Amino acid sequence: MAAPGSPVVTIQEEGGLRLEAAVREGLAGSLLLGDSLRVRIDALEMELTGTLEEKVPVADPRTRSFLVKESLPQQPGLRSGMFGRLFIPTGSVTPLTGSSRAIESIGQIQQVWVLSEEGLPQRRYVRTGRVYADRVEILSGLREGEKVVVRTDTAGNKS
Repeated sequence: MAAPGSPVVTIQEEGGLRLEAAVREGLAGSLLLGDSLRVRIDALEMELTGTLEEKVPVADPRTRSFLVKESLPQQPGLRSGMFGRLFIPTGSVTPLTGSSRAIESIGQIQQVWVLSEEGLPQRRYVRTGRVYADRVEILSGLREGEKVVVRTDTAGNKS
């Protein structure tokens, strides 16, 4: 039984597939036709490199994103409708990190003690991110170069 506005038949053409992805407007401007971008197909545990073949020139006003279409090479098991992730290079950033021993947690609030220009400790609330061994990424609340106090116990051991 057919309903108005519903497809009755879908035809699949054999040959190359493409990935269609919504890309936020801040990143879409850096993409150029012909760019080679990595694609991850989770179901096949496979990474491919495709070629950007089309950028729709109008943004979706609700999501503020642009539709981009990347052609994919033929691969065994790759089928229409599968989920894929498009990786867009954005450069690299060295995160600001601090010693995990300097961060105090009070409930869900995290704080550190920073030395002022006069050498006095001042409480500073921070927002943390990823943990790297004994270091923690500081997302906000500190600037590079500030001196953070690491507490020691009475025996002189750092805690």
